[in-house]
Parts: sequence; C-alpha cells; structure tokens
Amino acid sequence: MLMSVVLLVEKERLVPNILVLRHSAGFEHSYLPDCEVVFKQLGIEHGWNVTTTHRLDKVTPESLAKLDLLVFATTGNLDFSAEQKTAIIDFVHVGKAFFGVHNATDTGYDWPQYGAMLGGWFDGHLWHQQVG
Repeated sequence: MLMSVVLLVEKERLVPNILVLRHSAGFEHSYLPDCEVVFKQLGIEHGWNVTTTHRLDKVTPESLAKLDLLVFATTGNLDFSAEQKTAIIDFVHVGKAFFGVHNATDTGYDWPQYGAMLGGWFDGHLWHQQVG
C-alpha cells in the first residue's frame, strides 16, 4: 500500500515553471551565458520547465501567473513599467519564489520595493580588483 501512495504522489507531482531573466543594464558578468546553460541543464535533470530570456517585456502579470520561480541574473536599473514592478512584488507576496543570482543585488537601485524584497543592494566587493 505504501508503494502505491508513493507512486501516486510522484505521478501527481507538479512540474515547476521557471523563468530566468538574464539582462544587463550595467556591467555584463562573464558567467551569465553559463548561468543560462546551468538552469536549462538543471531543468532537464529534474524535469523542470525552464525558460530563459533577456527581454524585460517577457515579465508580465500574465506570465508571472504561470510561474513558480522567477530568477534574476541582472544588473543595473531595469526599465520595468510600474505594472511590471508591482506584478513582481505581488508574485513574491503571494508566496511564489524569487531567486537572485549573485549580481541581482546590483539591480533596481531606483526601485525601493525591490531592495526591500532582497534585503538590500550591492555595496561593493570586499577586495579591490585591478581590471584592464
């Protein structure tokens, strides 16, 4: 009997829908192409529906309603409309998941609700790096 319950639970398991937004409105981190590949590979390995995009217009109240997880791999002040910003914050408030990859803390300095959702913003590295 236990085996049938386990099989039934597995059969009824919902497949999460994930949107990975990779958009740089500032510094373009070199790992970002790999980030997309990794999320797609994780989707294949775990049976997730993973979509990746660079386009901000793909984040809408309608698209968010179909998602379980929104991932930001972003930098800079993103040119979201007020409606999009509200939809993202509402998405989290209703219990949906948000995952900010590394540089997502370097996003939305002009969007106080985003900073509050994350708990703060990027304030520099602990080390100094020579570039160039």
